[in-house]
Amino acid sequence: WPLPAVVTSYHITYDAMVYFTRSEGSRPGAVNRRGTFPPYVADFLTNYEVGWKTSWLENRLRFNGAIYHADWDDFQFSFLGENGLTNLTNAGGATLEGIEVELQWAVSDSFSLFGGLALQNSELSDDFCLSLGTDGKPLPEAECAPEEFTASGTRLPGTADFNGNLTGPYEV
Repeated sequence: WPLPAVVTSYHITYDAMVYFTRSEGSRPGAVNRRGTFPPYVADFLTNYEVGWKTSWLENRLRFNGAIYHADWDDFQFSFLGENGLTNLTNAGGATLEGIEVELQWAVSDSFSLFGGLALQNSELSDDFCLSLGTDGKPLPEAECAPEEFTASGTRLPGTADFNGNLTGPYEV
């Protein structure tokens, strides 16, 4: 099914543009490889982004960036299950917020500098229990073993608070 996206932009000058994006995305649900583990449903992401793209010094310096917020419903969480098989389950909701900036500078015809910085906060917006009830949904906190419970506000696995890079290629 089609998911809506809206993108609008405005050129402040020939060398400066701002934009706004609202988009939606999803991944389909499926059955797990281990038949005794229940299937998982589709997850949905709604994204809002405001950004800018600029060029300076006769296009030798570029400064671009974006600020975003995303709501992720029924997000699919994978973990190692019995017999080394990966299980997928829906882990409720999550929120992602951040800012990304990049700088590109052609210092000379042979030497350039590229740098980027990203700050992100990504966390559960709902409590999550790794154990599932007979309906295939995570158990409530009162019925969940403490080692399998994760409270809302917990950072999503594999997400960093900060990412940065800096490169300086020299071409001969």
